[in-house]
Amino acid sequence: MRMTLASKILLALFLVFALVLVTSLAYQSHQQKALMTSIVSQQTLDKASNYFDSLNMLMLTGTISQRNTLREKMLSHEGIEEARVIRSDAITRFFGPGNPEQSPQDAIDQRALDGETIVETVDSNGEKGLVVALPMKASSDYRGTNCLQCHVAEEGTVLGVIRLEYDLEPLYGTIDKEMLITAGIMGSIAVIGFLISLTVIRRWVVSPLKRVSAFMKRTSHDKNLAERLNDTRGDEIGELCDSCDQLLDNFSASLQQVQRTSETLSAEAMNLIRVSSHTDQLADSQRHETNDMSSAIDNVQQHQHDIQNRTQEAAQLSESAATSANQGSDLANVAANDIRKLVEDISQVRSQILDVNQQSQQVTTILGVIREIAEQTNLLALNAAIEAARAGEQGRGFAVVAEEVRNLASRSHDATGEIQTIIENLCAGSEASAQAVEATSDSANQRGETVMALSEALGNIAEQVTTVNNNADDISQQSEHQAQMTDALLSQVGRIQSHANDTASNANEVKAISANLEQLVEQLEGLIGQFKLSDSLKS
Repeated sequence: MRMTLASKILLALFLVFALVLVTSLAYQSHQQKALMTSIVSQQTLDKASNYFDSLNMLMLTGTISQRNTLREKMLSHEGIEEARVIRSDAITRFFGPGNPEQSPQDAIDQRALDGETIVETVDSNGEKGLVVALPMKASSDYRGTNCLQCHVAEEGTVLGVIRLEYDLEPLYGTIDKEMLITAGIMGSIAVIGFLISLTVIRRWVVSPLKRVSAFMKRTSHDKNLAERLNDTRGDEIGELCDSCDQLLDNFSASLQQVQRTSETLSAEAMNLIRVSSHTDQLADSQRHETNDMSSAIDNVQQHQHDIQNRTQEAAQLSESAATSANQGSDLANVAANDIRKLVEDISQVRSQILDVNQQSQQVTTILGVIREIAEQTNLLALNAAIEAARAGEQGRGFAVVAEEVRNLASRSHDATGEIQTIIENLCAGSEASAQAVEATSDSANQRGETVMALSEALGNIAEQVTTVNNNADDISQQSEHQAQMTDALLSQVGRIQSHANDTASNANEVKAISANLEQLVEQLEGLIGQFKLSDSLKS
């Protein structure tokens, strides 16, 4: 459903007024009811206090039996629905429980008996009421009366509670009626305000806007950009009319500029067609040149890959040679160490042979001493035999012993001679062995030096082969880098060739677009010619 501007404004005003009316009425109703409840609460408290004073007077005058009459008078007051005197335990112990209505019946009674003064609003069957429960405490001076004379209780003990119930519904009903009257008055004022607002809006807002709308529709239908509103009002509607006139002026000027631009654009489109044709020729030439360059780079790349493969093979061979040289150097070092150990062992054998030769010479010296002892023994035995012969029969036994001694000495002399011969042969063999060992040691030393020289030569070969291998790796890396650069160059040439193809394609597209642009310019000039422009703008 389409709503007019006046309807929208009135609807907004109605919603605002309704919100203000409901909020203000609700607030006033709440405030008046709260004020009324406060006043009634204070009045009910005063009535409860007066009710207790009257009961106190009846007790002092001995006419407490008239308490029911006093209760009926209290109930006769307007709004009082219940009046009860509730006895506490301190009274019940001495004077009995009293009538049934004098015992506590709910939580409010119990709270009041605990010493709390209660003033509360309650809901009963949907109706509002006020409950006042005023505790009466024992005091030695309660408004000039000593309660402790009649009641055996301590100072401040709750003796009872005066409970009054007040009906608030009549008061609340009166307030609600007043609120309805107020709402009616404000509603009447609102209706009058709506009528005045409707008249003002239609005269000062809707009618000028309809005039502007009709002018814009007529301008759109007739395509006449020379007509203007020329409104002299100084309000917002006048500013809107001025803005519409400025819009038409700017639009007319823009169409004039578009017309001039279209003429320039047509000329530029012809130039663009010519340039695109020349660009197509240049792109075709560039394609041929890039094809030749791509073929040359392919040949260079193939040679580069061959060099890289040969370099990698040389690097592998040099690496294998370096490994073999290192292994030979290691074996030569092991052999040199073994020969060095052999020389040390031969030196130890030579030392042992020299020790044996020296000990043999010592044995020869000892044999000389033994031979001399044997010769001396032989001489002694001979002398003993001579002396035994001189002794005759008494020396015969001694002669036998001397003969045996001489035989032993002779045998010792022969044995020492044989031992000396063996030792001399042993010394001669030891000397020959020592010379042979020394010759072998010299030969081993020479072979060790030769092996060490071989190890150093193999080490030098390994280092040189490693250098060759490193150079081969460098050459391989440089070849690989050069191959990558060649690949990148080939890729760049491919992109250049692709760009050349794109340029040629774009040139053809530009040529087609230029032709279409020229047609569009003609159509645009035809569309601009449909509008009637202002003469001042044409000049």
